[in-house]
Amino acid sequence: MPDSALPGNEGMSVILGHRNRKHLRPLQDVKIGDSGIPPAGNMYMN
Repeated sequence: MPDSALPGNEGMSVILGHRNRKHLRPLQDVKIGDSGIPPAGNMYMN
């Protein structure tokens, strides 16, 4: 998403990932207004 703000910047971020039970599952509990720090790792952008 070329118009998505990078995590940590002002605006709306779009985060995509493979559907599995491990990596993105905790995001189901995120509510509007929550903040978080993504774990260190690789970031790939298209």
